[in-house]
Amino acid sequence: MNTRIFLPLYIIICVIELLVISLDLPYRYFSKPLILITLIFYLLCNRELFKLPNFIYFFMALIFALLGDIFLLQEAENYFLLGLGSFFIMQLLYAYVFAKQIRIGALKEIDKIIYISIVGILLNFFLWNHTGGLRL
Repeated sequence: MNTRIFLPLYIIICVIELLVISLDLPYRYFSKPLILITLIFYLLCNRELFKLPNFIYFFMALIFALLGDIFLLQEAENYFLLGLGSFFIMQLLYAYVFAKQIRIGALKEIDKIIYISIVGILLNFFLWNHTGGLRL
């Protein structure tokens, strides 16, 4: 799909989603997933942007993003956790694809990995007693 055709269509869909949110219309179950469905369609029409393994991982990341959006549209707490888990898997897949795209080696970035891990462990330690029903 040509970007000149896709971009206006995508902008229109995003504006519709913003209108649905701001006017509190009951079409959110349709408009919210439509954003990612459009991105998935664009990716399928432009497979040459990625090599095959990266294409599959990027496609899977978009599917998990779509699932996360759908789960978060639900009201129950379990759906929130499913949405959160879907977005986590999506982020891992994105990180893998983009790291391969720009050829970042994990050993070159070990200091950042250690720093982020320490921050995550400390946050978990300090917030553990305040997570209530969201604690796994």
